[in-house]
Amino acid sequence: MTTTVELEIPEELAYSLRRQGLFNPDELREILKDALRTKANAFFSDLTDRVKRAGIPPMSDDEIQAEIDAVRVEQGGK
Repeated sequence: MTTTVELEIPEELAYSLRRQGLFNPDELREILKDALRTKANAFFSDLTDRVKRAGIPPMSDDEIQAEIDAVRVEQGGK
């Protein structure tokens, strides 16, 4: 499944993208994926810092698995 996006950008930006060979669906898709990864990494980095500042101890692998199992039971075994 795909979604079509119509985007208005300044001509100067479009010109720069064309010159760099980035003004095509494949390249723009990669740019968006990279941006999403960057945002996700920043979010988790910030979250990690907040957890450390709060003094929350890290969970063991067994504790993490127990939490996952508990959620699955709550959701009816999904």
